[in-house]
Amino acid sequence: SGASSTFTVSGGASYAWSTGASTAVITVTTSGTYTVTATSASGCTATADRTLTVNPISNSVTNQTACNSFTWNGSTYTQTGQYIFQAINALGCDSIATLDLIINRSTTSSTSITACDSYAWNGQTYTQSGQYAFQTSNAVGCDSTATLNLTINRSTTSSASQAACDSYQWNGQTYTQSGQYTFQTNNAVGCDSTATLVLTVLPGSVDTAYYNLCTGNSLVLGTDTFVMGGIYADTLVSAGGCDSIVVSVISESPAIAALDSIYGPQVVDTLQDYAYFVPMDPSATFYNWYSQCASVVFGQGTNAVNVEWDGTDTCTLYVTVGNSGCADSTSLTVFVFNATGISDLFTPDKLVLYPNPTNSVATLSWGVSLSEMPAIYLVDALGKKLVVPINCRADGCSIDVRGLAAGVYQVVVSDAEGNAVLKLVKSFD
Repeated sequence: SGASSTFTVSGGASYAWSTGASTAVITVTTSGTYTVTATSASGCTATADRTLTVNPISNSVTNQTACNSFTWNGSTYTQTGQYIFQAINALGCDSIATLDLIINRSTTSSTSITACDSYAWNGQTYTQSGQYAFQTSNAVGCDSTATLNLTINRSTTSSASQAACDSYQWNGQTYTQSGQYTFQTNNAVGCDSTATLVLTVLPGSVDTAYYNLCTGNSLVLGTDTFVMGGIYADTLVSAGGCDSIVVSVISESPAIAALDSIYGPQVVDTLQDYAYFVPMDPSATFYNWYSQCASVVFGQGTNAVNVEWDGTDTCTLYVTVGNSGCADSTSLTVFVFNATGISDLFTPDKLVLYPNPTNSVATLSWGVSLSEMPAIYLVDALGKKLVVPINCRADGCSIDVRGLAAGVYQVVVSDAEGNAVLKLVKSFD
């Protein structure tokens, strides 16, 4: 196709072709059977024919889109353009192939990231430093390769336990209560740094103790000696290492004079009450009398009382003299005789001792004559029986005390039924 073929004839004087040509040579371009008649000079004719087949030239056009490069008929193309490849087709004619080529490009990208602990990228979470690739298609359908250069830095944590007295300062804050506290900041690589403080606050203690000091005396507390009242503080270190403040409040009270004894009879009976006293102390605000076998019938709270004894026994009378802070005590042993066995003649209203006090002779009278004389004797304050002149008659006795020192004595009247005791005071001569 697109070419021509030439037919040539010879041996005749003239020629006649089927195409109408009369020349010995014709050029034809189409397929068909061509016939020629040759006439000689003598008029003889001869006929010949020839068949022409015209094969077409082949043409093709290919549109191609490729990424980066395209290989076609043994050649690799990397640029967009039109490319022609010419060959001989199966019929031996030209074969012309045209390639309309579009070259699109693959794309790459690289990103450097620094993250704390982990990083999420294209649907994946990464926790380690490294280089990671992600492949997809770009807008023109070619490979798109993204590279991530990842640096993973770590958050840090720390924990500390601390004991402190009263309060503790940590990272700009003052804490006064035990507990767990956190402080968050950034570490050297820019990630979270969480510090935890486990705090025990040990409180200091203030203990107050109250004491009393008697004027003129001293008070020993530990290694300290105090001679006057006041408020004193001492700082110690407790078992937990914190300050322990001990406050001693010392009240000073007037001293009570030392008590030597209780003054009064030591030999008594149960028929009457007896007087006892201690020296009056101007610093005293109370006098407390008590006994396990006697009752105070008058004067409780004062320095002088009347006591009624309850039964035959050796008893003790006690007294405590004091004020709000100071006190002293003393006691007296008393011998009690049960007088309930004496005849009714010896009741206190009939048994009379006079004059009393006396510095010479006292008369003991019971007002009637007795057929059987009771025993009469005199005892001192300690219960010791004394030898003195005693002259008795049916209605009484005389007791000579001129040989005795001034003081208080007991006249004991005794028979088989019991004893009666009367107080006799010997006055100064």
